[in-house]
Amino acid sequence: MMKKLLLTSLVLIWLSAVCSANGSYWSEYKTPILKTALNFQASYANGKVNTSRESIDVITSNAMKYYKVVKSADVASPVYPDNGYIGYIWDRNQTNFVESNPSNGSYYYRVCAIMEDMNRYCSNVVRLTIQKDTTTTTTTTTTTPTTTTTTVLSDSTKTMINGLVTAFMIKINQKFGDNISAKITFLDTLTAKIALIKTGKNAALFAYLNEKLEEQADLLRLEDLLQI
Repeated sequence: MMKKLLLTSLVLIWLSAVCSANGSYWSEYKTPILKTALNFQASYANGKVNTSRESIDVITSNAMKYYKVVKSADVASPVYPDNGYIGYIWDRNQTNFVESNPSNGSYYYRVCAIMEDMNRYCSNVVRLTIQKDTTTTTTTTTTTPTTTTTTVLSDSTKTMINGLVTAFMIKINQKFGDNISAKITFLDTLTAKIALIKTGKNAALFAYLNEKLEEQADLLRLEDLLQI
């Protein structure tokens, strides 16, 4: 049943993408800002990639929403949401993230702090060459974030996506009942899968959908935290 729910949600996502394929938009996110003070570090050992960072230290009237750990095999300066993400850190006090069982190859890693005003503060980039059972080489680079042109969704498209998310959450609640932990795990898995298919002219649609689903997961985390 869980697999069926996931398949149904992905079909809805695809239909939404087809319906809005002819729109013309511009990026909601602002140009990425390089923030080397985040002091992002990554290393590979014992079958895992361990990452760490410093806390964001910008002066702003807008709160930070979350950190995203980004990874790319072919983009030397990856950013969120353009290149997806592998780690979602909503707790600003959590300064580390572990990627389990990464595949062999060379990858670019970095962390981006996403603010409520749509600014993106992105760290230095760390390139790792992962070769299991052999010595791993780590090279740290500082790269100016790449500016990419994505799309901004119309209000009607956002309304449609909001309606899909609302209907989807009804199904989630019917499936898992009062099991908040199961709901959070399911949503985290789903958003991770969606992040991998956010490409091309439909990137903004997938990014907005992910944002709405992540908000639902955050609300569940808060509900779980406040339970007595």
